[in-house]
Amino acid sequence: MVTNVSFVLLDAQIIAGRADEPVFPGMTHARLLEEAAAIGGVLRHLGVLVGSAVVLDLDDDRDAVVTALAAARIGGVVTTKDSPDAPVVVVTAGSAFSGEGRVRLVHGEDVTEPDLD
Repeated sequence: MVTNVSFVLLDAQIIAGRADEPVFPGMTHARLLEEAAAIGGVLRHLGVLVGSAVVLDLDDDRDAVVTALAAARIGGVVTTKDSPDAPVVVVTAGSAFSGEGRVRLVHGEDVTEPDLD
């Protein structure tokens, strides 16, 4: 049986009773699981399937870890090289990776809501 790395690093820690222990400063195992599951749900909704590439270009290491675990949780494959087959690109504002023909999730304080009108 193949075990998902996300399960081993997240769910198994909760099952073992480590939910309230810190993983990063200010983040517990429970919070990490919650964030990875939420981002995983967004990635799935945006078209990431088992085996789909997810391009990551994030400045913050913590965000990169959470997003990589989220992608792994749903079976996505993380890459740091632009891949035209990737349905989703997760980047920091100012990233050179293009979102042409794909969903481009942008993370950062300077990001504004799109004008949908």
